[in-house]
Amino acid sequence: MTRFAGRPATTTARSALNAGVVPTRLAGLVAAWQAHRGVSDAVWEAGSLYALDGESLRRLLEDVDSVRAACRLPRADLDLVRSLALAWSEAALGRYARVTCTDPLTGLATAQHLQTEVMGLVRRREARAWALAVAEVGVSSTSTSTVPHGMLELIVLSDVAAVVARELPAHTLMAGLAPTRFAALLPSEDAIGLIGRIDGQIRAHLAGLAEPHAARTWIERLPQESEHAATLIDELCR
Repeated sequence: MTRFAGRPATTTARSALNAGVVPTRLAGLVAAWQAHRGVSDAVWEAGSLYALDGESLRRLLEDVDSVRAACRLPRADLDLVRSLALAWSEAALGRYARVTCTDPLTGLATAQHLQTEVMGLVRRREARAWALAVAEVGVSSTSTSTVPHGMLELIVLSDVAAVVARELPAHTLMAGLAPTRFAALLPSEDAIGLIGRIDGQIRAHLAGLAEPHAARTWIERLPQESEHAATLIDELCR
């Protein structure tokens, strides 16, 4: 737990800020708390900052309680604590996705990373303009390859993803969703314009392989509600 030395519990919020009693990550929250305005934005910022710095939710709540007592502010109500926890958890998920954002076997981003990016679009109310271009490769179960079937699926998927990547704008997020499925996050107009070419390139690539493999592609428009967006990605991962 962070120590707040140098001032007694009667310190006001303003003097506590000036004296450095309040941790930098909570300065905005304390100021908004005292002014009784902009608290919701400050809560989101505080929760996010702790999560992005790798601090636990327990540490965040303990620091908030200590600062509240030092600054003689009202006890945090349930709504404020809930908002802090939600802000922390969403930012923590984003941090986790960035730390473990790539599958070392395929080179594709993880489904968790894709979900974080999609949720960001939903939260910013930009999801309507985005879509997922989805590709699925059906690796033949009668393959004569000596490579185990599961590993063969990964090899074919990563090869196909590399072919698709050449057709997409630079820095496009491509994520693995299942052993035989991946998706690219694209502006809706780009997805519609590219899906035909993507499908053609995949089929041309598969046709050149020794073993016959099936493929299909389609577009999923992003839902505008977080619950529906999470359900979509969950279903694509099955």
